[in-house]
Formats: sequence, structure tokens, C-alpha cells
Amino acid sequence: MGNPASSYELVKDYILIPGFIGLPIINDADYFPEEVVFDNSDHKGRFFGAKFDGINYVNVVYKNTKYFILLSLIYDEESSLYELKKCQEAFYKVPYELNKDSLEAIQLNLI
Repeated sequence: MGNPASSYELVKDYILIPGFIGLPIINDADYFPEEVVFDNSDHKGRFFGAKFDGINYVNVVYKNTKYFILLSLIYDEESSLYELKKCQEAFYKVPYELNKDSLEAIQLNLI
């Protein structure tokens, strides 16, 4: 995956999103699908941003029309893949279910 971005670099669409912590990733859009699907919602999410949160953790935000959906991924050494730890709306904590195909697309891009 890309190098962490320098902390002094400005990011597009700067907004404080709860739980979206870590170091910004340079060219983060190259590593994540442009769009994901949620099974328990009629909404699709468009990629907003990604950050490293330690060596084994990645936080990713997808935005639908109104909400920021936070995906927390943790590296599983047995499978050598990033597994989904949490998928919820960042501000209201409403749980979302990420579609299996969307999760696989994220995992394959992070190999």
C-alpha cells in the first residue's frame, strides 16, 4: 500500500469524522474501490478517504448521499487479508452490512 502522506499536506474535503483516525495514505483512491454496496441499505457508498491506524489497522470512509460510513479493517495474519472489524455510520453509529463482493474488492486491492 502507499506511503503515509505527510501530516502537513492538506486533504480534500477536510472534515472531522469520529473514528477516522490515523495517517492519510498517499493516492488512497488507488487502493480502494470507487463504490461499495451495503446489504441492509438501498445506498451505495462512494470512496471518501483512507488512513493507516497503526501497522495492522486501516480506517476507510465511504460517503453516500447524506452519511459517512466508517469501515475499520484489521490485518489477519492467518488469512493474510484485512478483515472487516466494524462497519457503521460514523456520527450516529448506525450499523451497515458491507456486501460480500464489496469486501472482497477491498481485500484484493490491499494485497
